Amino acid sequence: MSGRRTWLILVSLAVLSLSIAPPALAHTNAPASAPKLVPTSVCGCQSAVTTGSTPHQFRGPPSPPSGNVYDEQLGMTFTQSFTSIEYNVPAVAQTDATLGTGPAYLLNGLSNVGYWYQVGVSWNWSPGDNPGTGFDMNYEVFNPGQISVFPSNGGGGVDAFSGTVNQGDLVTLNLYFNKTANQVVMQAVDTATNAFASETYTAAGGSVFAGMSNNVANSNGYFTGLMNEWYHGLPYYANGAQVTFSDSQFALTSAWLWVDEFNANSLKGLFSANTPSPLVFSNPNTLQKFSYNGTLEFADAYEFITGNASSSTTNTIPLTVSYSVVGGGTGFTPPVLTYSSNGSKTTATLSTSATQYHVDQGSTWNVTAQLTGSSVSERWETDQSSTGVAKSAQSVNLVYYHQFLVNFAFSVSGGGSGYVPPALRTTRSGWVRPLRFPPLPSRPKVSGPTRGHVSTTQPPSADRVRPKDGPLPRPRARLPSPAR
Repeated sequence: MSGRRTWLILVSLAVLSLSIAPPALAHTNAPASAPKLVPTSVCGCQSAVTTGSTPHQFRGPPSPPSGNVYDEQLGMTFTQSFTSIEYNVPAVAQTDATLGTGPAYLLNGLSNVGYWYQVGVSWNWSPGDNPGTGFDMNYEVFNPGQISVFPSNGGGGVDAFSGTVNQGDLVTLNLYFNKTANQVVMQAVDTATNAFASETYTAAGGSVFAGMSNNVANSNGYFTGLMNEWYHGLPYYANGAQVTFSDSQFALTSAWLWVDEFNANSLKGLFSANTPSPLVFSNPNTLQKFSYNGTLEFADAYEFITGNASSSTTNTIPLTVSYSVVGGGTGFTPPVLTYSSNGSKTTATLSTSATQYHVDQGSTWNVTAQLTGSSVSERWETDQSSTGVAKSAQSVNLVYYHQFLVNFAFSVSGGGSGYVPPALRTTRSGWVRPLRFPPLPSRPKVSGPTRGHVSTTQPPSADRVRPKDGPLPRPRARLPSPAR
């Protein structure tokens, strides 16, 4: 793939969104009994589907929720083709603190005639709706023209299970072709309680779910593989709880791993990345790792894991951070947050919009105090505390001031005694700060230099409370703005 791989993936994977379904989109026409489960079966045939290389416009849900909604997608794309696919995934409850929504754990199949089928188990996909609250089955079908065609109203479907699905239950997700009926079966079955939900849709003459050998998706953004999808109210740069997709009966030969996140309303991408080539599972039981922007994925021939691959879970604390620059200027880069998430050291470039990060409880985080691009004579710096310990939820807005180094000097002509050096007031980091010149020697006409960084902006009002880095030696006063 060309050097525009990242952009293409952002565009194509943005199409992969299951819609957040309002009550009208809930579908309940499931059969009275679950169809049979069909194990994974690989096909050695050549697929007519091609990957394509032309970027397409971002597409979010048909009717995204109001306000900013960020769609995070973590995926695994198979390189092999199949006539049926069966994967297990645990029912894991996770809830976004802002939206109250949870993720969907999805099995995806791209047919050899270009239709794309999705089925999965979700948690609180449409909070307050029934179905939509708790664990439900999600499903959706897209045609080759990038149009959602099933359910018929064009939005993602949500089915209630026939019985109880408990936290931690293993749910089997199944996609297969019913060739006799020319249909694709999409179903989910709780292996502990036998609760199930199922849907069917025309196969349109298709017979194979096509793998991708030279890209993570085709030009429509469709692929065959696994995906963890979750809508967030703020940009999300962290691991969720560990979720493991598994098929112990079939070993993949290779697969792509990828991650992306975009604003579902503006369709602006936040980040996107993938493995440079498919991971080859020559040792089928050895997990291989992929990480990007605070997110971890692992895979071997039998498993796909999102989140930290460990038997224990690290408690995390939400840290919401943003920054702003007073005085403008060019040539600087945004500050960088360094923190620990699920035991892994992570860095993230900050945004001027409030962004939430999940930091390991009790761990230390820090942000660049002086922006990269600063020099001896010009800098962008904050005098706020830019480090902390994650003890409780916290919001931080760091203000950086554009400052210049200015040299001052004075001299006395004619000598004399009994005077004190002149007082100089500068504005730095929004505060009026007195500077004192050093005393002159007893000789006339000798200057006494001093220097200080001066902000390019007018100081705040006099009733602003001084930070704890030391009291002002003189009363505060306003100074006029510098000449532009």
